[in-house]
Amino acid sequence: MEYYFIRHGIAEDNKENDLERKLTKEGTKKVKDIANIVTRIFPEPNFILTSEALRSIETAKIFSKKWKVKKMDSYSKLNPGASIYDYLFIIGAYLNKDIVRSDYRIALITHEPDLSYFAAALLENHIKFDFKTEEIYYDKEPILLNFHLKKSSLMIIEWDGEESNLKFYSPPSIFKKLKNLIQ
Repeated sequence: MEYYFIRHGIAEDNKENDLERKLTKEGTKKVKDIANIVTRIFPEPNFILTSEALRSIETAKIFSKKWKVKKMDSYSKLNPGASIYDYLFIIGAYLNKDIVRSDYRIALITHEPDLSYFAAALLENHIKFDFKTEEIYYDKEPILLNFHLKKSSLMIIEWDGEESNLKFYSPPSIFKKLKNLIQ
């Protein structure tokens, strides 16, 4: 199974309701530019999961259109402040018993620091799948990795239920250089 961790694009600052902040013109342009590159290189996910924040939904729609992904859902549990348990609950509920199907790709388009914290838990192998009971669990060990995904960045992690591997990471600056190379 592969997880595509995508942080939403640059959003408006001054909104009373954080969930109503939408992408700026610059944020929309950067997301479109990055989606043009990413969707040429990486296969489409089976589905995209986002928070209910407008900026995440707008980012997801751009990627969804480019990848031609038809399954996209937004969940309040993935709103800013989501915990590792919230991510596991949504992914587990969405996949049911197919939680570690090797051919699945899931795109998560959400927020910092929640997104990188969940990615770090996967990379440090704190999240496991019990193949006997068919349950997923988080061992609650302290997370040692400390990183933050920049807006519009992409990280891909492969996970087999027991171990994970970092397959790809790129901040927006690398995508900008790639854009210049492939034009």
